[in-house]
Amino acid sequence: MGRAEPEAMIGEATVHSCNEDEQRTGLFTMLEEQRDLPFTTAVLGRHWVG
Repeated sequence: MGRAEPEAMIGEATVHSCNEDEQRTGLFTMLEEQRDLPFTTAVLGRHWVG
Protein backbone atom coordinates (compact mmCIF):
# COMPACT_ATOMS: atom_id res chain seq x y z
CA MET A 1 0.00 0.00 0.00
CA GLY A 2 1.44 3.36 -0.99
CA ARG A 3 1.23 6.54 1.05
CA ALA A 4 -1.67 7.98 -0.96
CA GLU A 5 -4.11 5.16 -0.16
CA PRO A 6 -3.95 5.48 3.67
CA GLU A 7 -4.14 9.27 3.43
CA ALA A 8 -7.23 9.00 1.21
CA MET A 9 -8.81 6.56 3.69
CA ILE A 10 -8.12 8.91 6.60
CA GLY A 11 -9.61 11.80 4.65
CA GLU A 12 -12.72 9.79 3.85
CA ALA A 13 -13.10 8.61 7.45
CA THR A 14 -12.77 12.09 8.94
CA VAL A 15 -14.40 14.35 6.32
CA HIS A 16 -17.53 15.07 8.39
CA SER A 17 -15.79 15.18 11.79
CA CYS A 18 -16.22 18.25 13.97
CA ASN A 19 -13.52 17.41 16.54
CA GLU A 20 -10.72 14.95 17.35
CA ASP A 21 -13.05 12.47 19.09
CA GLU A 22 -15.20 12.20 15.98
CA GLN A 23 -12.07 11.83 13.83
CA ARG A 24 -10.87 8.90 15.96
CA THR A 25 -14.30 7.29 15.89
CA GLY A 26 -14.53 7.67 12.11
CA LEU A 27 -11.07 6.22 11.59
CA PHE A 28 -11.63 3.23 13.88
CA THR A 29 -15.03 2.58 12.29
CA MET A 30 -13.48 2.55 8.83
CA LEU A 31 -10.71 0.22 9.98
CA GLU A 32 -13.26 -2.10 11.50
CA GLU A 33 -15.34 -2.15 8.31
CA GLN A 34 -12.54 -2.26 5.71
CA ARG A 35 -9.65 -4.26 7.14
CA ASP A 36 -9.20 -7.86 8.12
CA LEU A 37 -9.42 -8.32 11.86
CA PRO A 38 -7.79 -9.06 14.21
CA PHE A 39 -4.57 -7.15 13.66
CA THR A 40 -1.95 -5.47 15.82
CA THR A 41 -0.75 -1.92 15.21
CA ALA A 42 0.80 1.05 16.98
CA VAL A 43 -0.98 4.42 17.05
CA LEU A 44 0.88 7.32 18.58
CA GLY A 45 3.24 4.89 20.30
CA ARG A 46 0.46 2.81 21.88
CA HIS A 47 -0.07 -0.79 20.78
CA TRP A 48 -3.57 -1.90 19.86
CA VAL A 49 -5.04 -5.25 18.96
CA GLY A 50 -8.09 -4.78 16.79
